[in-house]
Amino acid sequence: GSQDQDFRDYLETGVNGRVSWAVERDWAVFGEAAYVDRSYDDPASPAIVNRDADGVIGRAGVNFELPALIRGDVAVGYQSFDYADPRVSDIEGTSVEANAMWFPTELTTVSASAERRVTDPGLIDSPGTLLTSVGLGVDHEVRRNLIVGGGIDYANFDFEGINREDDRFAVRANTVWKLNRNVWFDAVIEHVDQDSNVQSFTDDRVTFGVRLFPRSEEHTSGNSRTP
Repeated sequence: GSQDQDFRDYLETGVNGRVSWAVERDWAVFGEAAYVDRSYDDPASPAIVNRDADGVIGRAGVNFELPALIRGDVAVGYQSFDYADPRVSDIEGTSVEANAMWFPTELTTVSASAERRVTDPGLIDSPGTLLTSVGLGVDHEVRRNLIVGGGIDYANFDFEGINREDDRFAVRANTVWKLNRNVWFDAVIEHVDQDSNVQSFTDDRVTFGVRLFPRSEEHTSGNSRTP
């Protein structure tokens, strides 16, 4: 059968700002805040959850570029999302956004990331999900026009309104071949495994892509220091 997907349609309006103070040349502290309003189409039936919500996020963090060839930013704070439907509990708790890169050699980049945020899972009976994820990746420039890499990611999805929690693991290998300044080819092999009390699955995929850059200047990919 089929199911109407109009409940997913929404308009999101947001505003955010950051204030930063450079303590020294190589690092700075900052504070940031954001407000998000999500307005969905009216539910087709009173039995369907009203997904309208507004959220506030506040974080404090540090931005750094260390002599040990490590740079990035880490921010931790608080987030709260209030749902219009009284049947839906608010989602609140710690907010995290962190990204860092380490350059062990001139040709190798190691990247790490972590985040904790509220997302819309796109399920008719769950208007919000608390997503917690971490990732680690490595890219190596074999030649100036050839980059190979790989990575591993973990994500936890804690669904609001239903008894469901997913743990998702992903492992990938990737390569980028720069044919010239305007045409790049890339390929990714990925294995995804989800452990869930509702919907577990395993997914293996191979994808190929072409990137076109009309302008003549170089673009970065993989190793972030490629000119």
